[in-house]
Amino acid sequence: MDTYRRRVREIGMNAFHKDVWPSFVSVLHEANTLSCVMKHDDTIVGFALLSYGAERINLPQGLEIAFLAIDENYQGEGLGTALLQYIKTLKYQHFWLYVSYSNPDAQRLYERHGFKIWRRMGTKEGGGYLMGYSRNPWTGRLR
Repeated sequence: MDTYRRRVREIGMNAFHKDVWPSFVSVLHEANTLSCVMKHDDTIVGFALLSYGAERINLPQGLEIAFLAIDENYQGEGLGTALLQYIKTLKYQHFWLYVSYSNPDAQRLYERHGFKIWRRMGTKEGGGYLMGYSRNPWTGRLR
């Protein structure tokens, strides 16, 4: 495994609940995943893994922010904000992500950047929000 994937995997394994590790590792190695990384002194300190398409859940074409994490030693320094600001400059109209009910800090971060709750998913104990950001209003319906 190359140094890039090793470091991203290390940050992700520390940031995400073990139940999502298989999905995280799968997305990390998918050919259609776009990776954005934040570096400090040549060390990766944060990343976002982005996926194309929307066919799985009937959303507008755009980018899914499949995983976003900042090394715990660098949290609170505005890196998550900088990463989201960069992602929103990409030439897509729509961006969406899933955030767990158990992660209200992430939900607030996304809301500060214009993401809205599009749908509640799962149960209170094990679910979360499908959140989205659109440059132009989307008038479609969620299934």
